[in-house]
Amino acid sequence: MASLVCGLVGGVLLSVIFGIIALGKTRPGRQRGRGMAIAGLALSAGWAVVIAVAIAFVALSPTHTVSAQDIKVGDCFAELPTGNRIASVNTVSCDRPHAAEVAGVVTIPDGPFPGDAGFSAYNKECKETLASYSATALLDPGVDLAVMKPTQDSWQHGDRAMVCVATFTNKRTGSIRS
Repeated sequence: MASLVCGLVGGVLLSVIFGIIALGKTRPGRQRGRGMAIAGLALSAGWAVVIAVAIAFVALSPTHTVSAQDIKVGDCFAELPTGNRIASVNTVSCDRPHAAEVAGVVTIPDGPFPGDAGFSAYNKECKETLASYSATALLDPGVDLAVMKPTQDSWQHGDRAMVCVATFTNKRTGSIRS
């Protein structure tokens, strides 16, 4: 009985243990409970398959959501992030088709929030960062430079990272890093 109940609620390990114990104490056709032990083991097998499929689905998923604060050089974005406040992006292996690639991160010194005018002074650094990351990127008409900069709110929480992103007119496969 315990094996069946654990098997119904997803207690796979307990269900298997109780099922094996129950099968060891019963003989075919001689004692009650053998059918419930077998049913508990069958349910446990079903739960094990469901869990394995769920793990495989998550592990093999081509995209992964990454917090904007955890973006690093070499990350490739499945799609271009949109909006003024980007909390997360969907990254993908650069071996898969992608719409953008992080070429670098420029750290802005502490001080008051720079605003658009202040950030534009750092755009040159992003351009130089892209040129260092990929010698041919600035010559490629299908590559453009986008900048992900801190918002006033994130600035107040210590965000000083300006992310330099190479964007592509058409999705690409493979890194542009040279």
